[in-house]
Amino acid sequence: MSRTYAFQPSLQRFISLLAVLAFLLSFPFTTSAQNCAAHFGQLGNVQVCIKGDTAAIQAEPTVPAVVPSGYQVLYVLTKGSKLVIQGVSPFPFFKVKTDSVYTIHTLVYDPKTLNLGIVQLKKTTGFDVNGLLIQGGGKICAALDVKGAKFTFGVCIDPCFAKAGTLRPTGETCLDNGKAQLRAIVNEKPVIPAGFKTLYVLTRSDSLVNCSSKRFCVIPR
Repeated sequence: MSRTYAFQPSLQRFISLLAVLAFLLSFPFTTSAQNCAAHFGQLGNVQVCIKGDTAAIQAEPTVPAVVPSGYQVLYVLTKGSKLVIQGVSPFPFFKVKTDSVYTIHTLVYDPKTLNLGIVQLKKTTGFDVNGLLIQGGGKICAALDVKGAKFTFGVCIDPCFAKAGTLRPTGETCLDNGKAQLRAIVNEKPVIPAGFKTLYVLTRSDSLVNCSSKRFCVIPR
């Protein structure tokens, strides 16, 4: 006795499921980065007050941060090009030594997903934290302004306001018994700060001949 089994309905259901799956896969999935609404905004209007070897540095939000419900804003201070974390504050204000480059960063985060207890001051870097976030290739929805507001300190040099001005020759230069008298008048006045003096110098090739404070020199032939 021969028996016939009907597989057609099951095959049709399988094909139908494949069609539905293909239809669903045809829609683009929203990425995690697109689902993360947090944004750090932008810092600017930096202010610096230096006293001795200590500086008070401050920045202000010039573009507001986007802070989803349940998220918080924290400001992170880093040092050097490696962005080594020095401290955190609820305000973009810190006191630092004038021994390096410092940066204030904005961090928008959810305390439930980003545990700041992992941060070791003067060891953990801003790059380490950024690597945990979606924006840095991680899985946590938060926003860190890696660029931040930068503060650079250096040796202060007093500005120099002295200017030489310009001279122009007067009349023609004539030889007299193998000698010539060179005269010049001021074309553009020099700027002479208090305590400074004016000196006129005659040059010939690579040699310098001091003409003292006169705009008049005698040149031997």
